[in-house]
Amino acid sequence: MLILVTGTPGTGKTSVGRLIARETGCRFVESSPLLEALGATSRDPTGRATLMVEWSAAVDRLRSLDIGCWVVSTVTPSLWLESLGLEVALVVLLRTNPLLLEERLEARGWPRGKVVENVVAEAFGEIAWELVEYGFESATIEVDTSLRSPRDVAREVFDRAERWDTGISIDWFESVEVASRVAELLGRGYLSEYRVS
Repeated sequence: MLILVTGTPGTGKTSVGRLIARETGCRFVESSPLLEALGATSRDPTGRATLMVEWSAAVDRLRSLDIGCWVVSTVTPSLWLESLGLEVALVVLLRTNPLLLEERLEARGWPRGKVVENVVAEAFGEIAWELVEYGFESATIEVDTSLRSPRDVAREVFDRAERWDTGISIDWFESVEVASRVAELLGRGYLSEYRVS
């Protein structure tokens, strides 16, 4: 059984994923270190402190693993869905208000361009759209983690899984404040030297 815990950086994937793993008795796995250990990554040629996934190598190596019962924290659910789609029992999509997310990522000391890239990705629901494109919307529990503890979020995940209350519905652009902030960020050209993946 494979449970993916996904979301933009700063949404709580590691904390919530560890709690889900503890409760289910599954092994907790962080995707990036695993892919690096499998030799399926390379350094970003733009010089950012980011690992690039070597997609075909990663798919091949993930398919060869004996997964067992894993809870995987990942920002690239499509890689796991492409590799092991039929083994994915549940996707937990963590979302955080982009205004709060910007504060969290800045507090981590991230470069401004990387902060903006991730705030914009969250605002536009990039990972949510990825799950829809792979046909996993009905196997996804989407949770707003803004101002909530990981334990509270994990409780909601288990409660909703028990009722199979799934789907993707959060639209941050319903907030005028979020829409205005994203327009401001994009208007300043912060992303000109970065790609939004």
